[in-house]
Amino acid sequence: MPTIKIEWLSDDHDCETCGSTYADGALVWLDGDLILELSPSAYCYDSTHYDEADVYRHILEKLGYEIKEPKP
Repeated sequence: MPTIKIEWLSDDHDCETCGSTYADGALVWLDGDLILELSPSAYCYDSTHYDEADVYRHILEKLGYEIKEPKP
């Protein structure tokens, strides 16, 4: 059975003007091979953040699944 390993990552940034910001991300391995590198980067503007739903969606897409979500 294939094994998926997820290493959750976080980043933080402190700014005297903007305050503190945080971002999350993950490294994802499939059977020991790194298949996704969703690196977080926290900044005052244009931070890169991947929440759990984002990470799982990227994994499913990497495995060949098409994600369709109904429009509200």
